[in-house]
Amino acid sequence: MINQRSKCKQTVIKAVKYLFIGSVMAGGLTGCSQTDEPSGTIKQSRPNKFSDDYHQSYAQIIQELGQTIQNQSLSTDINHQFVSTMLNHQQAAVMMAYVQLKFGSDKQALNIAQRSIDIQQAQMAWMRQWLANDALTHERTEQSPHLAFNGYESYDTQTLITAANSQTADKVFIHLMQMHQLQAIHMAEQALEMGLDAEVAALAEDIIITQTTELKALQNWLHDAD
Repeated sequence: MINQRSKCKQTVIKAVKYLFIGSVMAGGLTGCSQTDEPSGTIKQSRPNKFSDDYHQSYAQIIQELGQTIQNQSLSTDINHQFVSTMLNHQQAAVMMAYVQLKFGSDKQALNIAQRSIDIQQAQMAWMRQWLANDALTHERTEQSPHLAFNGYESYDTQTLITAANSQTADKVFIHLMQMHQLQAIHMAEQALEMGLDAEVAALAEDIIITQTTELKALQNWLHDAD
């Protein structure tokens, strides 16, 4: 049982790192033309089934989404890059929140999970609509710069180790969501600096506001839990 648990922890470290570091820093942001919603975007926000172990559940969700991001193509337009990548980033968080609702026990952590689902599903619905309606109108003749995530790998690795070694489902979820919120904020800030169309800029600003609020709740939870 101990060996099996250890393997599960190692699996979730590798899986989460694959999605949040590998795909975002490399495969998810290569420039290809796109005229519609990314073919790799997952439309099902809630997993159909979970493993009986929350570490395995996180690994299952993240591996599937990591493969989705790896296979998707992105426009050279910064608006498409941001919306498409953020859509998959939010998808991962929503599915993790559903894992927390199944395996978690702390009332405050469960409330954080439900709030995360509600906020991010609303943002994801807007992103899907934007991609469906406006994809053809946002191509530029000149290639746009690509989003990048510099200096985050060491932080993420430590976060994943901490999460995998946590003794409760609640702590695993909180640590993983903390990493997600920080990365989402960083991505939105960077995209704004690169120059977004007004409506996409409004989305980025909303993400910064909502994720900052959620991040404070996560930090408060960890402070109270220690």
